[in-house]
Amino acid sequence: MDFFDKDDCPICLMRRKWAHEFVDAFLYEGVNDRSFRKIIRDNGGFCRRHAYDMMAQGDPLAHSILYSDLIGDYLKNIDAKKKKGCLMCDKEQEADKIMYRAFMEYFINDEPFRQKIADTKCCICRPHLKELKDVFGRNKSALKDLYAVQIDNLTRAKEHLDEIVRKHDYRY
Repeated sequence: MDFFDKDDCPICLMRRKWAHEFVDAFLYEGVNDRSFRKIIRDNGGFCRRHAYDMMAQGDPLAHSILYSDLIGDYLKNIDAKKKKGCLMCDKEQEADKIMYRAFMEYFINDEPFRQKIADTKCCICRPHLKELKDVFGRNKSALKDLYAVQIDNLTRAKEHLDEIVRKHDYRY
């Protein structure tokens, strides 16, 4: 639960950690998996964001294997139409669904988890709050509780920000 000790959306933090670990594992082992490489070839590579994320994590050998394979396929089928997609985006979406469901289950069933969220400064960002709203679905009371915690946390954050503004007012 160290994701709640930061001043950032805990789901954004979990997602970034998951993505970093997935890319790391993929570059170490996944490049040798022919089924992964076929998916990547069929998609024509990665989206821009994931290509840069992988490049930032290094591993020139893994990149050489991947891009040699992609370029070789491109040279053989230069006019082939590739479907739009990115293996990393697909894996992220799968992981997101799992994270949202886990968050909802813990929020509903685990009082220490719920209390940890209420006691911290963190707030859930708008996109993730919207996704959680969809996941919570019919459980209106749990969603109402989540919104109450979010409103409390945002109200505290606004009070702190207003105090900073007040202290920088020349009339103070």
